[in-house]
Amino acid sequence: MRFFNKVKGTLDIATRKSQDALEINKLNTQIKKLETEAEKLYQSIGEKIFRDPIMEQDETKHHVKAQVHALTHLHRQIDEMKGKVLFLKDLVTCDSCRQIVTISTKFCPDCGNNIAELVKRTMKNLSLEEHNLSNEKDKPLS
Repeated sequence: MRFFNKVKGTLDIATRKSQDALEINKLNTQIKKLETEAEKLYQSIGEKIFRDPIMEQDETKHHVKAQVHALTHLHRQIDEMKGKVLFLKDLVTCDSCRQIVTISTKFCPDCGNNIAELVKRTMKNLSLEEHNLSNEKDKPLS
């Protein structure tokens, strides 16, 4: 019976690893799409500034402000997705010094930040996010 339990445990780990690999690929594809979208926004800003370098026209000011707002939102999404990819690889970024460390680390080797607390917060945020996504899917379309 112990043999079968070990085999089952190994299969569970392999299944989780393959699901994580699929999720990582999906996230990386989404990240690339968002980065492409961000590049287009940067180009759009550059073209407006090229045509109106001292931003005299109100249209230029409004355009740049709107694009910067959109870029801020995109970069937030990209950072969240990159954090998920790291977490799926059993890694986190220290929120104090930005060093990438394993989730099994208690304290950051560079700055001493409590990584165990960071992992708990990250797990909580990810589970809340997944819960919110599943609630969105369950909502009837209006």
